[in-house]
Amino acid sequence: MKITNKIGEISCNFSLLELYLSCFITRLISEDTKIGTIVTCEMSFQNLLKAFHSLLKYKINNEKDLKEANKLVKKLNSLEQERNKIVHSVYLSESDSKNIVRLKTTAKQNHGLKTTTEPVNLKKFTLLNEEIDQAIKDLYALFKKLYKDEGWKYA
Repeated sequence: MKITNKIGEISCNFSLLELYLSCFITRLISEDTKIGTIVTCEMSFQNLLKAFHSLLKYKINNEKDLKEANKLVKKLNSLEQERNKIVHSVYLSESDSKNIVRLKTTAKQNHGLKTTTEPVNLKKFTLLNEEIDQAIKDLYALFKKLYKDEGWKYA
């Protein structure tokens, strides 16, 4: 499978994760889904995570569920960092080669201009996609634990 297909899968799957996170936040805020949608629809993923974490701390009363929620928030944060690394990189290969390298250029205050390359392993892309899938399942499992008979709702 081409690298562009793998990146597309990650991007689409992560968008689904982001939608489910918004749905969860929406329900934590109010039973009126339009209110939650108004609040979440323009939020970055990091701001969604901050709101989600704060709302869970406010709503969850038992330590076990709160510990599970904290672990999930950390996992979602890590997945976003990995997704950003993949999506915001440049990939190069020679036309006659199956070898692909990731190119990343930065210009940080302490280090100046820095360009790095690293070989790309497409299996890592597949694993990330599987981790995103699992995070969606974990998010839904937590939702079902808090809201027994409800499904996802989005305005």
